[in-house]
Amino acid sequence: MADPTERTFAWLVGLTGHRRRTVRFAARAALVLVVGFVVFVGFVVGSAKLEENKDAAARFWTPVIQLFQVSPSWWAEHAEVVSRVALFGVLLVGAVIVVKLFWSSTGRALRKIRARLLALTGEIAAWHAAMKLTEPALIRSGPDAHTNMMADYSTRFGARVIAARNELAALGYTDAQLDSYYEHPTNLIGVRIVHERLGALALRLPGGKG
Repeated sequence: MADPTERTFAWLVGLTGHRRRTVRFAARAALVLVVGFVVFVGFVVGSAKLEENKDAAARFWTPVIQLFQVSPSWWAEHAEVVSRVALFGVLLVGAVIVVKLFWSSTGRALRKIRARLLALTGEIAAWHAAMKLTEPALIRSGPDAHTNMMADYSTRFGARVIAARNELAALGYTDAQLDSYYEHPTNLIGVRIVHERLGALALRLPGGKG
């Protein structure tokens, strides 16, 4: 099952549907605008604080002035500009760090989803391979054996496959073949289609090398 962070992320990205690239771009643009607005507000407020606390600002810059032997006359003329540029630089660096951390966290969420779904398809593939080995005997045993085999599949994987398919659909990744079989694969051919198509969709998620 997805943890709350993954479910929240899936819901947010799920707003994209089949237009996920367009909305993803819009989301990034919105993030940049919000961060830019915060930087602007921080700059305006910070500049006002600098104006109110000129003595404190002067004490802050004194070691720098002494270290670089800045001319007092030059500093008197440019102190305000230097302080504002320094303030803007600090805010800008902070904004870049925030944006990088945000995109890093979304990448980690996608990698977790991808890894979990590939682990599931690996389990189904192993089960499918084991059942293929016993299929001739199952055929000779009659219809009950086949029914029991598919009941075992449903018990082991049914709910997880449905949840995985819906999670991928919420992220904007769908497959017509998978949609035809994921709820009721009916036989080993259907099971093979489920794990192959589910795995192929998982590999399309960003954040992996596959």
